[in-house]
Amino acid sequence: MKIYVTGATTNENLFLVYKTIKDTFSKLGHEVKTPLDTIEFCKTHDYKERFDRAMKEINESDFIISEISGPSSGQGFELGVLFAKGFKNVVLISSDLSYTSGILMGAFGKPIIYKNEKLTELMKELIEKCFV
Repeated sequence: MKIYVTGATTNENLFLVYKTIKDTFSKLGHEVKTPLDTIEFCKTHDYKERFDRAMKEINESDFIISEISGPSSGQGFELGVLFAKGFKNVVLISSDLSYTSGILMGAFGKPIIYKNEKLTELMKELIEKCFV
């Protein structure tokens, strides 16, 4: 399965979450792209290439995990594209310290709320959601 993770790239507090998701699902044999991959890609590619890559990842993904704790206009665009395409395999996750957009919950359902110190519990819930 190909999993695409969306989320803010400006909040370094989320980087451990992205790394944990990638490590967990990669060990299960899945291909996983996270905002950490996006950061690396952006170092050597222009805006058009970044857009093309994001659309390619969305179109080729089987499942989307969207970390919505931090603001990200790019992520909002990606989620809008997914909604417009009728893509249903989206799970929202959010830190227990953040505000969750009612519009996103209306589109994709309530997020899994997690605590940073309990990422193993988050991974168990995500695995259940991805394989149901």
